[in-house]
Formats: sequence, C-alpha cells, structure tokens
Amino acid sequence: MVKVEEPKPRASHHRHKKQHSSHHSGKSNPYSRIESIITKHLLKIIGFVFILAVAGYSVSSLGKLRGIAKQLASHEKIMQQPGQAPSAAMPAGLSPAPAPDSGFNAEDVKTMIILGCVITLFFAALLLLSIRIHRKEIPRIALFVFYTLAFILARKYGWQIHILFPMIFIFSALVFYSGLSLHSMLAGKWNYLVCLVFFMMWWALKMILGGDSGLLPGFFTYGFLFYLLFLYMGVYGGYKGHHKFSDFTEIGLIILNISAFYMMGMISLVKFNHTEFAWVFSLLIASVNFGILFLAANAGKRMAPGPYVFPSMVILSLIFPFIFHSNAMMLFLAVLSVLLLFYSKYSGDRLAVIVSLLSIVLMLLAYFKDWVFQYLPTAFLGNVLDNRSMMMKGLVAGLVIFPVMVINSRLVRKLHVDFSKEWFSRRSYQRFFKGINLVVLYLSGFWVINYIVLVWSKNPDLNFMSWFGYNCLFFIIAIPMLTAQKSKFLAPAIGFALFFSLAYPSLIHFSTLELRNEALLHEHVSKLSFLFHYPVVVLFIAEIIILLVFLRKTFTKTTMLVSFYTVYLLLMGLFIILSEYDHFTIWTGLKRRITIEEIGLANRVIPYTFILLAYSVLILGIGMLNRNRLLRTAGLAILLGTLVKMLYIDVRVLSGNSRSAVLFTVGMIVLTLSFMYPKMKRYFRHREHEAKGISRRHRHHSKRETVKAPAEQITKPADETL
Repeated sequence: MVKVEEPKPRASHHRHKKQHSSHHSGKSNPYSRIESIITKHLLKIIGFVFILAVAGYSVSSLGKLRGIAKQLASHEKIMQQPGQAPSAAMPAGLSPAPAPDSGFNAEDVKTMIILGCVITLFFAALLLLSIRIHRKEIPRIALFVFYTLAFILARKYGWQIHILFPMIFIFSALVFYSGLSLHSMLAGKWNYLVCLVFFMMWWALKMILGGDSGLLPGFFTYGFLFYLLFLYMGVYGGYKGHHKFSDFTEIGLIILNISAFYMMGMISLVKFNHTEFAWVFSLLIASVNFGILFLAANAGKRMAPGPYVFPSMVILSLIFPFIFHSNAMMLFLAVLSVLLLFYSKYSGDRLAVIVSLLSIVLMLLAYFKDWVFQYLPTAFLGNVLDNRSMMMKGLVAGLVIFPVMVINSRLVRKLHVDFSKEWFSRRSYQRFFKGINLVVLYLSGFWVINYIVLVWSKNPDLNFMSWFGYNCLFFIIAIPMLTAQKSKFLAPAIGFALFFSLAYPSLIHFSTLELRNEALLHEHVSKLSFLFHYPVVVLFIAEIIILLVFLRKTFTKTTMLVSFYTVYLLLMGLFIILSEYDHFTIWTGLKRRITIEEIGLANRVIPYTFILLAYSVLILGIGMLNRNRLLRTAGLAILLGTLVKMLYIDVRVLSGNSRSAVLFTVGMIVLTLSFMYPKMKRYFRHREHEAKGISRRHRHHSKRETVKAPAEQITKPADETL
C-alpha cells in the first residue's frame, strides 16, 4: 500500500490564519477599543459642538445676515424728498401698514422667508444625502439642529412661527420619506412631537392669549396640512417601532394627532364666536379619517383601525349635539352607542362593545334624570305651553331614545363577541334591553302624545287626560304582545296597568269635572277639551276588559286574584255609567237654566236608583247565562245596596205619592225576582246538563269501546276427532 504524503500549507495561509485567530481571540485589544470610542462617540460629540457653535455664531451675526437678506430682497426703493410726507411716497391707494409694538415689520417677514428657504434647502439636501449613503444618524441630528434654528428665528422675530410653517412642513415630509427609505421611524416620531409643540405654542401665544382672529384661516390651513401629513404617516407605519411598547406608542401618537388638532380647532371656534361651524368641522375631520382608512384598505395596507375609528366615531357623534344644544349629552351618547355597536358587529372589538354599553347606561341615566327633575314638574305642575324649549327638548329626546334603544337591542342580539357567560350572557342582556325598551317607550311615547294633544287643544289642563289615554293605549298593545312572547315582564305590566287604572275614579274624574264646568260656565273656553275625555273612556273600558282576559290566562292558579279583579271591573263599569249619566244630564240641564248642584242632587235620588237596579239585573242575567256564581252574587249585592239606598235616602226625599209609587214599583220588581230567581237558576242548570248529556250520548254512539277478553279466559275448543 503506497502512502501518499499530504501537501504542506503555504506560509501565506499560515499568516492569514494567525491574523484571523488573533482578531477573533477572546483577548481584548486596547487599540481597537480606543478606535471605536473615537469613531462612535467622540466624533459625534464634536460634531454636535461644532453645529451648536455654528448656531451660536449665526445668532450673534444675525444682524449681518438680516442686512444681506434685506439687500437681496429690496428692489427699487422709493426715495422720499425732503419736506414730503411719508404717505406721499407711497403709490396711490396704498397706505403704510401699521407696525406692531414689537417692531416686527414687512422687512422682517422677508428676512425670515429667505432664511427659512435657505435652511430648508440645506436640510433637504442633507436628508437626501442620508438616504444616499444610508446613514440613520443624519436625520436625527438634522432634526435637533433644524428645530434649534427654527426656535432662534422665531424668538428673534417676535414668535411669528406661522411664517416658518411651510419650511417645517417640507422638513417633516422629508424626515418621513427618509425614515421610510432608511427603515427607521425614530426621527419621524420626534419630529411629530416637536412640530406639534411648535404649532401649539404659536396657537396659544398668538390666537388664544393674543386674541388675533385674523390668524384663524391660517390656523385651519396649516393645521389641516400638518394633520393630513401626520395622519398619512400613521397609516403608512410612521409611528411603528421595535420595542415592547411600540404598539402603545403607535396608538397614543395616532390618537394624539386626531384629538389635539380637533380640540385646538374647537377651542378656536369658541374663542372667536364661530360655534355655528363646529358641526361642519367635526364632519370634515371624521370624513377625512374614514377616507384615509378607505384609501389605505384599497392600497392593501394592514393596520389596526381602532385608533382611527374610535376618535372618528366620537367626533361624528358630536355633530347632532352642536345642532341641538338642549339635548347635547343624550344625543352624543345615543349616536356614539349605535356607531360603536355597528362597528363591533363587523370587527368583533370587545372594547367597542364595552364603551357602547357604558354609553347606553349613561344615556338612560341622563334621560331618567331629565324626566324626574325637568319633564315631570313641567308636565304636571306647570304650564308646558309656556315653556316651549322644554317641550322641544322632551320631544327630541323621546323621538331619539326609543329608536336608538331598539337599534341597539337588535345589534347586541347579533354580536359575536367572546364574553364570559356570567357577565354577558345572551339571555341577560336581552331581558335587560326588553325591560328598558318598555320603560323608554312608555315615557317617550307619553311626551310625544302629550305634545300633540296640547298643541292641538292649546289647553295645558289636558295633561292628565292625555297621560291616562296614552297609558290605556300602551297597555292595550303591550300586554297581548308580552303574552304572545311569553315574557317575564307580563306580570309586572299587568300590575302597573291595575295600579294606574285607579287614577280614573280619582284624578281623571276630577280633571274631567273641571274641564266640563269650565266648558259650560265660560263661553270662550272650547268644548273640545271636555269632549276629549270620551276617547279616553273608550280606551279605559278596552283596557280593563283586556286585563280580565289576560289575567285569566296568566294567573290560572290564583283564582282569588281573578275574582277580586272581576269585582273591581264591575265597580268601574258602574262608576263609568253613573259619571257619564251625570255629564249628560248636566250638559242638557244647563240649557233649561238649572244649576249644576241642583242637577247633581236630583240625579243621586231616583235616577241613580233605577240605574243601579238595571245594572244589578244585567249582572244577574250575565251570571245566569254563564253559570257564574261570582257574577250572580255581585248582582245580588248591588241589588241589596240599591234597596238600602231607597229606604234610607230616596224615601226621605220623595213626597207622599211619589214615595208610594216608587216603593210599590220596586217592591213588585223584588218580589218578581225572588219568585223567578230559583226557576231561572234551575232552567239554566237544566240547559247546561242537557248540553252535557247530549255531548256524552254523541260520544257514546260515535266511539264504541270494544271489550277484549283476557288471554286466560280464552279456552280452546275441545278436539272432537278420535
């Protein structure tokens, strides 16, 4: 086997290997450390010192630069002759501009413009150079130096920072462009903050504290330019970073950009009494934000829309409050809740749902607070017609809050947001919204109906009548609807309907008496106010009948409650008949020049007696037909009370012949009823038994039952074969 010798490595290879090992060895080289300190740190510090020295020298020699700029900017000067007035040297139609107390004049403006152009061109070339040589440090150093020079110029020429805004805008755009090219947005973020400080400083000094309204167009012009630039930066990743708090930094800068410019604009409009344009400004800001999002989505940019959508929806919700000042808070919360729920329906944003629910709760609290402290005292204790602003406030609130609550309940039902079952279960929020919607519908509907009735009648005394009529109409519609839905709010609704129905024999009856007497005794009072109570009576009769029907369906096990309500229904029916008879007789009796008191006393004797007798006979007849012992007992009780009334009241009032005739007539009726009552009872019972027997016989012939023998009783026939 032949052994092959390996070739020896060359000397140059050994030398390179030795150098490589020496460079990457674990030992630290002091010369390389000194070199890195000088190149990375010391040269930067020296560069900053030289730049600051140049800035200081510029400040010291600013007078010379100003003179040079004046010579470059000045054209042919109009020389004044000795003895000629200063205004004569000016062209015709022009007058010299008054110089401010600070000594700032047109020459200073030209000087600032020329110096700003020179500085802008220099730093534009510097930023473009940084892109060419790919150095991230240059934009950061240029940012510091640029704003130092801008601060020096502004301080030298009376803080006229708005003259420097074009150069600041161009510099900010170039910083953003260099950041995109160098993949470093640190300079862009700092530029945004410093630029915002400059803009706010000028705004506060010249507009808010100085009160110069002439700067308002310039504020909105430059403000919109900066706002669009920084909004564009945020959409295209100008606020993103690489540290662990970069997401929060991006969200904070985006929200700061939107909120800062919006707040400055609003304060400026309020300061100079231009609040009528506040809703236009809000609509413009919201439209710009949504337009930027739309353009970015079409361009395929992936970003979090929350920092743009949330402030935009808040601003958009302020449009209606700026138009309707009386309902500002409620309108803002109503629109905001709908917009946030609509946004969370498609985005699944949990924060939007929480903020929307909080807005709904605050809106309801504001509405109920207005009802307790404003609407109720105005509606029932004062003259609503004299307070038009309160009427319109309640009307707008009622027309807004119920549709908003219905829309919110629909949107919440279709949400797909991950919440815990205990805190945000579907059944709990549906029950909450249904109960709140019923209360809101009751309150808002009353104010709308009351507004229509009062404007139509021009009589503030109809407030109780309009409330009770709407109350009856509400429960006539709500109780069958809740029964069909098998809602748990059915029992509370029936309870409230029963409670509010007690207002008819007390509050509503006395209000009707006042309306009737005013219409009869005063010719200038319209009779329509009194006639309005007839639709209310019809609605009340329909309500108490519907309550009886649904009480029997709902409380099937509590027959005692149904019995008590049946007695209450009979008493209400009797009260309605007697009161309406009083109204009829008084209305017709006054034409014969009889006083209201005389007619009322006459009605309480014989007419009431015959009405009670007829009513008791009617109740007895209905009880016989329906085989209802409660109705029969109630009819007999009314009849007994009528007889007692005759013996203790009617007999004392009537004269001899009338007394004998009435007693004889009533005695014959009572005797006839006492003889006929058992026979009528047996007759109706016999008819009921016959109907039941016929039905049993019919079932017996139609369905014959076949009786089958048990298996044990069936015996086989004997085998007769051998």
